[in-house]
Amino acid sequence: MKTPERIDILQEFVAQYAREEMLAFFEFTLERAGHEPLPGLGRISQPKQGSSSLRYLSLAFVFDTPNEAAKTAIEQVLAHLTETSLRASLPQAAGLVPTPSMHTGPEHYIRQIDILLGAHTTPDKRFISESLMPALHKILPLQFSEVSWWEVRPQGLHDASHAPQAREEHGTSLVASLKNFFHRFSKSEDT
Repeated sequence: MKTPERIDILQEFVAQYAREEMLAFFEFTLERAGHEPLPGLGRISQPKQGSSSLRYLSLAFVFDTPNEAAKTAIEQVLAHLTETSLRASLPQAAGLVPTPSMHTGPEHYIRQIDILLGAHTTPDKRFISESLMPALHKILPLQFSEVSWWEVRPQGLHDASHAPQAREEHGTSLVASLKNFFHRFSKSEDT
């Protein structure tokens, strides 16, 4: 039986950049009674102009998972984000499209959730800061940090395509690797 190849997640995020326009990212923490808190990273992106007739934002949630209990806790938290809870907190949302979690190995958990937006909603910084993030704060029992806006400098695109691969060695934190990568090409502002 052939052993499945390991996925280079950092390269997958760079490849995703080719299909979508990354707008921002944020850090968060899942507090757990009697356990170490789980740090995570969230990414907000939209389809590149002209690539889709749908108006949506993609949310990607990335966690390092030390054990199966951590994965269960993450799944329970993300289960709070439903179409009903989203529409109650974010009236501009027209729908929600969850995707199955991405399995890259037992040490990581990645989940993407697409939020379909109404025709008159512009997913700009103001919408993200004043509508989307407050809705996520209300729905998800996570501790959120400030939003960092993705603004690639001219050399950024060249550098991103030649970024060192994220090694999935024992003890390597995917969240820390992605944070470092994202912070190299962004600026932070308070939400």
